[in-house]
Amino acid sequence: MTLGLSLPLNLGRLADREREARAGVAEAEAQEQAMRDRIEQEMQEASAALAENRHDVAIMRDEVVPAAQASTRAARAAYEANRGDFQALLSADRDLAQARLDYHEALARAHRAEVELRRALGSDRPDVPKEGSR
Repeated sequence: MTLGLSLPLNLGRLADREREARAGVAEAEAQEQAMRDRIEQEMQEASAALAENRHDVAIMRDEVVPAAQASTRAARAAYEANRGDFQALLSADRDLAQARLDYHEALARAHRAEVELRRALGSDRPDVPKEGSR
């Protein structure tokens, strides 16, 4: 007694499926790399923005606001000694108020930049170096 077995060999169809699967894997890998590149770019941009905003805060805190305070003190002393007019004192006070406002706006931008960096890192608590004293 002989036993015969008939197998339909469809090698062409199998090769097509394999090529399709390889193409799908290649497409998924390309999409993954594109996403990694986008995330890396967002992280770099957010990190640069944070550094720039922290620099702005430091300049406002260490230079602009103290200069405006000194100007206000000088205008006040001149006014009290009858060597300056009231308008100059008001102008110096207004400039000081504007410098303080600009400082707080810069600080808010720095906080927003830090949040953007945290978002780009995909973490609520990244190892983002904190600014010194504020």
